[in-house]
Amino acid sequence: MLPAAPVEDPAWGLVEVLLFTLLTLGAIFFSIFPAWMALRWLLHSPVPLQDLIKYPVMLVLAQGLAYVIVLAAIGIFLAHPPRPGILAGLRWNWPQHWTRYVIFGIALSMGLQTLLHFLPVPKDLPINRLFQNAREAAVLSVFSVTLAPAFEEVFFRGFLYPVMARRLGMYAGIGLTSVFFALLHAQQLGGSWAPVFAIFLVGVVLTTVRAVSKSLAASFIVHVAYNGTIALAALLVTSFYRHMERLKP
Repeated sequence: MLPAAPVEDPAWGLVEVLLFTLLTLGAIFFSIFPAWMALRWLLHSPVPLQDLIKYPVMLVLAQGLAYVIVLAAIGIFLAHPPRPGILAGLRWNWPQHWTRYVIFGIALSMGLQTLLHFLPVPKDLPINRLFQNAREAAVLSVFSVTLAPAFEEVFFRGFLYPVMARRLGMYAGIGLTSVFFALLHAQQLGGSWAPVFAIFLVGVVLTTVRAVSKSLAASFIVHVAYNGTIALAALLVTSFYRHMERLKP
């Protein structure tokens, strides 16, 4: 039984959530163009836009640019009076015993990876195509422990969850936030139910940590530890990316 969570009373509502959702989609779409131009400049070749998908590093950099734009916009929004400011608005309270959350994130990662061994996970997931060589694996690993958890925690646990919890209660807020979190990753996982379900469980755990601890920093630590464990495992299995074939099923 989860303990009662404090009343969530964010200084924004569903309208703002929808607006920032549209901003995120728009930022991801338009960030493709500077990535495409950068690729053309690097290759000194008129690469067609549709061929950008052949360069996963550029797609990750484009997504990172979009995340920076949205995080900056949310920061400006929260810093503008009469809202309470960025840290207070997002409940960025650094937990006193933060190492516990690191250990918890590592255990969560190991537990879910074990669970996935017993579920029907397709061998050729779209996300696996981002690990074709050492450079792509390194870029994705850095992204997975920096901008990705920062954006996902701020948007889902910091911005969306408080609105859901205020309108529907803590339990429904946790569930709906986790559903949207899983949907964000569905395309990368080819829509396969087993890995998407695993991401949903991750979302439930992360949102529960945010709800119970009253701290977005706590769920961020768990998220970084979770992703970091997977990234470290890939690093060790491939002998520091020298044997990328070991990641193939």
